[in-house]
Amino acid sequence: STEAATESINAENWSLYHLTNDRAEQNDLAKLHPERVKTMAAQWAQLVERFNQDANHGAR
Repeated sequence: STEAATESINAENWSLYHLTNDRAEQNDLAKLHPERVKTMAAQWAQLVERFNQDANHGAR
């Protein structure tokens, strides 16, 4: 549901990795770049909302 997705988006357990330099995801950069994480989480929330609307648009 949209509510469940929103709750998971708002959770404080986001991670951020520089995959070019850290392919094994060993160095979480989220605490060093909280604004970047916040921006990316907001973008994710917009996508979740958009795709939920698109999925429901064709429902009968």
